[in-house]
Amino acid sequence: MARNIIKSIERGGYRYDVEETGDGARPYDVHQLHKAQGHWVDAGYGRYCASMAEADAYIGGQTA
Repeated sequence: MARNIIKSIERGGYRYDVEETGDGARPYDVHQLHKAQGHWVDAGYGRYCASMAEADAYIGGQTA
């Protein structure tokens, strides 16, 4: 199943992909990736967010 990535940001050695999930309550899923052997791989961390502002704050390190 293809992911619907609507935003990608590189910050602090990581890449954050924001995926639109289609879930009404938490429509955004932020995936944290790190580089391994020259490729981006899922770091195993992320968060479902209720708004793009919440996703941006998570990426910016403003929320836990």
